[in-house]
Amino acid sequence: MVARSKSELLTDDAIQRDLDILADDVVQAYKTIDDYKNGHYPHLEYNSERAIYPFIITLEEWFLIGEDLQRLEGKVGSRLSNQKLPETCLTEMPYTICSCRAYEDLVSILRKRTIDDIVETWFVPENKGHHFGQHLLTTYPGEHMSITKLFPREFERILSTNTT
Repeated sequence: MVARSKSELLTDDAIQRDLDILADDVVQAYKTIDDYKNGHYPHLEYNSERAIYPFIITLEEWFLIGEDLQRLEGKVGSRLSNQKLPETCLTEMPYTICSCRAYEDLVSILRKRTIDDIVETWFVPENKGHHFGQHLLTTYPGEHMSITKLFPREFERILSTNTT
C-alpha cells in the first residue's frame, strides 16, 4: 500500500490501484497453484493430499475491512474468471494477506504448532475481515518469539554500537 492510499481523502483512486495490484498478486498465486496441479513443475510432482495455503506476503500491514475487503474480493473474483480459474479455489484454498511482520510471527509459532493447526483457527467465518497478525498474537499468546531472541548476539552487537 503506497502512502497516497493511506492519505488520499477526496478520491479512492490510489486505494483502487493498490487493490488492483493486490488482486493481481492473489490471482498469480492461484495461477501458480493451477500450474502445479497441472504438472508444470516437473521437479515437484502434484500431490492431491498436500494442503495448500496461499499467503500473500506484503511489506506493510493491510487492514482490509468493510468496503476495501469487498472490493478486493470482487477484483479477485473477476480476475479469476478472466484467467479461467475456478472460483471454488477461494473456498478450497482461501488466501491470506499477511505482512512480513505477521509472517515472522507465524514462522516463530510454527516451532510449536503445525500450519494446519493455525489455519484451522484462522479460516472460520467469524474471522472474515480480521487482521491475521492480530489473530496470531491473540490466539497463540506467548508462542511467538521476538526476532531479538532468535539472534541475541547480533542484536546485542547492533544495539551496543548505536548507543551514545
